[in-house]
Amino acid sequence: MSVKRNSDGTFKKGTKSPNPGGRKSSKGIASYIFDKTNDLQEIVDIVLEVALKPATSNLEKQDRRWAIDYLTDRALGKPTQVNEVSGLDIVIGLPKELE
Repeated sequence: MSVKRNSDGTFKKGTKSPNPGGRKSSKGIASYIFDKTNDLQEIVDIVLEVALKPATSNLEKQDRRWAIDYLTDRALGKPTQVNEVSGLDIVIGLPKELE
């Protein structure tokens, strides 16, 4: 089956889409969550409470560590991971038509 599209990539008029249901949007649920949690402030407050509460049991220590990681990952971004490979000679070149 050949899909017929215009030069801009959209389907030509009268062509049946191979995905008739289309893309589903989650904007409705995201908006609902933002509305119900004061733009996520209430969730951040709960996680902060867990992060700042002194831990007495191993489970509380795990919860506290998770909360701290969660907050710092979102505030500062996850740390960069570097993978080093040694002993390999790899040459990457441009395709012939681009040289």
